[in-house]
Amino acid sequence: AYLSKFDANGSKLLYSTYIGGSDMDRAYDLFVDDAGNVYVSGSTNSDDFPVTTGAFDGSYNGGYDAYVLKLNANGSALEYATYVGGKADEDSEYEEPNRISVDGSGCVFLAGRTNSTDFPTTDDAVSPDHAGGNYDAYVVKVSADGISLEYSTYLGGGGNDKAFCISVDSEGNAHVGGSTSSKDFPTTSGALDTSMGGSEEGFLVKLNPSATAFGYSTYVGGRYLDVIRGIDIDSQGRAVIGGTTNSDNFPVTTGAYDTEINGVSDLFVSTVDATGSSMLSSTFIGGGLNDECKDLVLDANGDPLVIGDTNSDDFPTTEGAFNRTKCGRTDLLVTKLDRDLSDLEYSTYILSL
Repeated sequence: AYLSKFDANGSKLLYSTYIGGSDMDRAYDLFVDDAGNVYVSGSTNSDDFPVTTGAFDGSYNGGYDAYVLKLNANGSALEYATYVGGKADEDSEYEEPNRISVDGSGCVFLAGRTNSTDFPTTDDAVSPDHAGGNYDAYVVKVSADGISLEYSTYLGGGGNDKAFCISVDSEGNAHVGGSTSSKDFPTTSGALDTSMGGSEEGFLVKLNPSATAFGYSTYVGGRYLDVIRGIDIDSQGRAVIGGTTNSDNFPVTTGAYDTEINGVSDLFVSTVDATGSSMLSSTFIGGGLNDECKDLVLDANGDPLVIGDTNSDDFPTTEGAFNRTKCGRTDLLVTKLDRDLSDLEYSTYILSL
């Protein structure tokens, strides 16, 4: 893996470093704190990955382990680096860490999936045991110094469960999104959707600050395939989620920007209330073919920004956008909506993949 930092106008490389050992190493996500320290999550099957003395797990567990590290602001030293993984089957186990979030105290929250039945969980976690299927989602909170797990839990049912995104609110609740094929995924009473409608459906979970209980847990989706890829929390504690669906009955709301699916798969953006019991606003975005959301973030005004890719030559762009014409087989896209999801602030193709 590697990490590079550029100056604000992209003209100068401020630092650039390898991250890894003698075998395969991948970086999946990063977070930069106010002091400029960089937190990185990824996976490795290097038994000599550069872990630090006193880290939570200094020994390679086999297969692909997750890792979490903190790099200082000038890229010259590791504050800490640790493995996170199980050992049940050292050759075939894997931990895939898809997203991280960092709270104000410097604790790292990691979300992903694992097929390890002995993934290191904490005893009082909401789901300390593997629930079944080929893999479960997991959520981990690593202490600010990297030496211990504040909590660690599986999330899942009897099918396959994957966590793709995580965001932590001001009260320390972790909000997690992903997809599941489990008809027995643990949902909570009064949640938005407590029954699975398709072969693979999105899930949205809110964990309390100690991960000992659900704030809520719900399916999100329609009759076919749905996945949540991005999440951010607004000033009122509501989860704004972005993802991909090919369900023509995905739950959209009256007055939304687009209430009908456009192609094989569309992006969606939805706002779920703080209790997880209702969909406040929800919209499709897409063209005539395949459109996928990769991530979502809220800007300073609370407006959602979505990044993704598309092979639709009629993906909705806005007047004056950087590029309104598809360049190649698949293009990157950036789309910004207003906070009530009724209109596009801007939308543009960027470049061909």
